[in-house]
Amino acid sequence: GKKNILWNSQNTKIATVQSSGVLTANVKGVNSGTTTIVATSPTDPNEKQAIEVVVKKVNVKSITTNTTKLDLAIGESFQIVTTVSPSDATNQKLTYKIVKSGIATVTSTGKVVGKKEGTTDIIIASVQNPDITKTITVVVKEVPMTRIDTNVDELTLRIGEKAEVIATTVPEKSKYSGLTWTLKNSKIATFKSGQYVEA
Repeated sequence: GKKNILWNSQNTKIATVQSSGVLTANVKGVNSGTTTIVATSPTDPNEKQAIEVVVKKVNVKSITTNTTKLDLAIGESFQIVTTVSPSDATNQKLTYKIVKSGIATVTSTGKVVGKKEGTTDIIIASVQNPDITKTITVVVKEVPMTRIDTNVDELTLRIGEKAEVIATTVPEKSKYSGLTWTLKNSKIATFKSGQYVEA
């Protein structure tokens, strides 16, 4: 059968080349710059063809996000979704920085958690070009609890039977330090393990 053309990059730090068939090859840009790819006949080393390859860096032009302002309760979280343009930018990595760290936190992947009441900014910046930024304002408020709902209003139990009572705060993201459970008549029923009622 036919032998494949031999391919060689004169600077693999700029571009690499890999044979993909008898007469074809895949060239991959590694870093910006210029190099030469040489195609050599497998039967005659003197038969060569040089191809100049120019690798250009595609700069980040803008960052867009799924929000520009966040209203969070204490303890509430939100995932920032970012899009870097152009989509073929060479380095699409971003950094996330909180201006006032005590009010909220943000992870390296853009997850924000409200910590205490106040207002702060999150600055998202391109690693490739730190001048390209996006700012998100975060407002953290303590949400007061307006009422407590339970999954049952009344329980009918046989002696020895137990049931689970589930409480939900309204609104769900309200801040509270825990619920206290009490029975009006502990001789008839008891609480076990916090939320279980046993006759």
